[in-house]
Amino acid sequence: MKNPHVLLPLASSLLLGACSSPQGMTVQQYASLTRPIGKSASKLSLQMTVSEPGTSPKEFPKTRIVEGKPIHLSAQRDFLYPASYQPAIPPTSRQVVTPATPQDFKTVQTGLEADLRSSRQGSVVIVEGTISVTDFQGFSRMGGSFGKPILDGNGRVLTENRVEMPKFATYTTPVFVAIKPGDSATFQISHPRKNTTTTISVVPET
Repeated sequence: MKNPHVLLPLASSLLLGACSSPQGMTVQQYASLTRPIGKSASKLSLQMTVSEPGTSPKEFPKTRIVEGKPIHLSAQRDFLYPASYQPAIPPTSRQVVTPATPQDFKTVQTGLEADLRSSRQGSVVIVEGTISVTDFQGFSRMGGSFGKPILDGNGRVLTENRVEMPKFATYTTPVFVAIKPGDSATFQISHPRKNTTTTISVVPET
């Protein structure tokens, strides 16, 4: 059996090779990026745009870049869901059954959230952090002893007695990208909609 520690770097290289390759640059161009810039350099802002296939791009407000200060961007909404249920109340003489009823509620924030930070290296800005997307993916019927349909003596359904809980999936993309002021970087992110991209721009303030 092959050593898994040997296979891991190979798998990583294959995955990296599957990523799209950006346009190249000359040695001279790269050297110019590594030269430090003076303290008098213009102030900069970060602009982030998320593009989902089939929808209009979502542009987030520009945020002033302050080295070491976190940048938090979000497009989220509260999703309220039942955290527990009151069990069904048995039928009375009228054969009326009160089904399982939501009792306590919790909130989850769904949507996109970016937690980024920046630093200067040479003449470029390093942007790193994570972009996460939490997606609601429907309800799952729990079943169990308190979640089964309740029937009368003739087998007719008195109540479906549904106990349902939501399903969520979180997609996370670590970010590390170097951007020259005035330029942008576009990359794919993990997202419920395949081929969703994020563009991060470093914009000099005028």
